[in-house]
Amino acid sequence: MYPIRGQTIIAHAPGVTEFLAMPLGDGRPGEATYIIPRPAPPGEVLLGGTFQPDNWDTSLDAATARAIFARCTTLAPQLKEKETRVLRHNVGLRPARKGGPRVEAAWADVPLQSELLPLLDECEAEQRGRALIVHAYGFG
Repeated sequence: MYPIRGQTIIAHAPGVTEFLAMPLGDGRPGEATYIIPRPAPPGEVLLGGTFQPDNWDTSLDAATARAIFARCTTLAPQLKEKETRVLRHNVGLRPARKGGPRVEAAWADVPLQSELLPLLDECEAEQRGRALIVHAYGFG
């Protein structure tokens, strides 16, 4: 597993009402340009962003924020209107996995009594004392 650092901006921009994005691969590595109107509150949009593998830094990078905003205003000039306000910045890490995501199901033996398992009468005889575990992680 390794982190992928993402940085985005939440803005109040009532003039932006549709999803807009540049194809991945345009621009510099680690950059993604997209604008996603949020369902609520009205006028909020998500401006993004970054895709930085192996970067553990969760602090806000002001230069990156300015670059995100500049790329998004090129895509949607209405972001330059005076009603547009930056509300907050988001920085986070998404888990990715070398070799791609793991999606796999496996049966595991578990205790027979648990509030998380179905009652024994509801289980097929061969499934008693077992639980199906689904591994699904590392999508980044």
